Amino acid sequence: MDNLTHTLAGLLLGKAVLAYRPRTLPEAPRRTRVVLVTASALAQNLPDFDFLYAGITPGKLGYLLHHRGHTHTIPIGLALALVAYAGARALLARANPTPFDRRALVGLTLLGPLLHLAMDFSNNYGVHPFWPFDNRWFYGDAVFIVEPWLWVAAFPALIASSRRIARTLLVVAFALCIGLAFVVPVVPLGLSLALAISALVTTAIAFRSSERARFSFAIAAWASVTALFAATSGRARAEAVAAIRPEHGEVLDVVTTPFPGHPFCFNVTLLGKRAEWFWLRTARVSAAPGLFPVASCPRGFDTELGKSTAPLEPAKDAPNAAVQFAGVWEGRTAELARLAREDCRIGALLRFVRIPFYRIERNRTIVGDLRYDRDDRLDFAELAFETVGTAECPPAVPPWRPPREDLLGHGGPARSSALTGSAAPR
Repeated sequence: MDNLTHTLAGLLLGKAVLAYRPRTLPEAPRRTRVVLVTASALAQNLPDFDFLYAGITPGKLGYLLHHRGHTHTIPIGLALALVAYAGARALLARANPTPFDRRALVGLTLLGPLLHLAMDFSNNYGVHPFWPFDNRWFYGDAVFIVEPWLWVAAFPALIASSRRIARTLLVVAFALCIGLAFVVPVVPLGLSLALAISALVTTAIAFRSSERARFSFAIAAWASVTALFAATSGRARAEAVAAIRPEHGEVLDVVTTPFPGHPFCFNVTLLGKRAEWFWLRTARVSAAPGLFPVASCPRGFDTELGKSTAPLEPAKDAPNAAVQFAGVWEGRTAELARLAREDCRIGALLRFVRIPFYRIERNRTIVGDLRYDRDDRLDFAELAFETVGTAECPPAVPPWRPPREDLLGHGGPARSSALTGSAAPR
């Protein structure tokens, strides 16, 4: 998720803990409130400090391998939480904290990195939280990395419980976030209006509610948004798999990416295998075609024909109310395995790439991830190699298991479908 959303989650939890402070205790001093809320917000963002060391592997490869890297694992996340706790505890000690305040600080700083991992799991980028015991990637494929309904859930309670400068800053930030929906082309006008009206309604509810009630409502709303997207992503996945004809072969993976603010419309990328070939297909999918036919779903944030690095061909499948296929690409499994075997840079890249494609040209070979192929220039998940097999191996390559072990011949599937829901039924 984006860092604004992580910060909102931390502020929301910190404020909620203060709201549920036992009534038998005196009101928390200002220092106590500031330390608890700030520590909670900071703890929620600690895993994203991976940018400090991503450069140990040069270039884009370093970002791909180390962003959501070791800091996005449970052991390192908890270690970072302990560091944050130690610093915050020293500040809290000056406010004569109660035992409740001390326990609250422990809980908020430990929960922060864990909730960060859970939120990052919810989208299609993935995490590998169980290192060093399990180096696989796990994907939630449910929530877009920037989700405005989570802002609508969190901002009103924070605004209503803040004072003066903090309230003004939160109001401005909330207004800018909602205003962004009217500017970004991928969000339809009707959806932007729904977000704006909901923002006004939830803010009014927050101001009319007690401190405890407003934070209970905010947390319940946040959880409901996440649950709705998780449910509809499962439905979109099922619709996409059902539209694949038997002659296409076995479906190995399905990536579902919702449109921001729209829990019923998804960009979907499928990967499958037929004999010595593997194939990729892109589609728009409606999780509720009776209410939102796929033709009514917005466009954008997808891989467009003629505007991608991957040489996609138009899909010939007839659309239905739920699924509209767009592009198709096929590659040889043996060729992908050869590239990974002969060039350690490509092998390292494939420790990240989930939906691989390659493009062999006269003077270079391009390998990339179709999840993030947005135009015909090299995107952040695409690398070009002038020669294959002659360069030095990149340093500090982490031990993540390649998501496409099932194509590279390294063993079994790269994920547990019971945890990710991303492996298609066979």
